[in-house]
Amino acid sequence: MEKTRKEIEDLKLQWMTEPIWDIYSTEGFEDYHEELYAYQQECELMWKQRAENEFIEFQKMIGTKNKKLSKYLYAMAKKIQSLESEVSVLKGIKYN
Repeated sequence: MEKTRKEIEDLKLQWMTEPIWDIYSTEGFEDYHEELYAYQQECELMWKQRAENEFIEFQKMIGTKNKKLSKYLYAMAKKIQSLESEVSVLKGIKYN
């Protein structure tokens, strides 16, 4: 079934808010498999590059070239950030 450009763009926006499924396999959008597959690949690559850049910046900030230590500390920092976010929701306060 043919979809309008707006329907395709709306699907992309919906997926971006919660990308927990393969957008290219969305029922009703089979005719747009290639476009949606390329879109998902592009987004995943962008997220991966962003995460790698964040890690590099974190590694510079802590001042170590020890990758194993940096990865451990980065994971801990991300976990703390996640917990702070959860606590802020519970308290109705936003942490920076």
